[in-house]
Amino acid sequence: MSIKLHHCNVDGCPFKSKRRYSVKRHKASKHDIGVKWHHCGIEGCEHKSKRKDTLKQHKANVHNIGV
Repeated sequence: MSIKLHHCNVDGCPFKSKRRYSVKRHKASKHDIGVKWHHCGIEGCEHKSKRKDTLKQHKANVHNIGV
């Protein structure tokens, strides 16, 4: 039984994964393709993140929210 690998289709990028979702996340993270930005939402804060967990970490570290 062979394992199907999913490849990043950006020219010159060698990334591949067993999971299609991992390629989607890679493309958003490394190539800004299909990015859904998560904004902080605190008045005066311009922070935005590509991932919810990074935004949560920002809010905890910078604004002491969710600690």
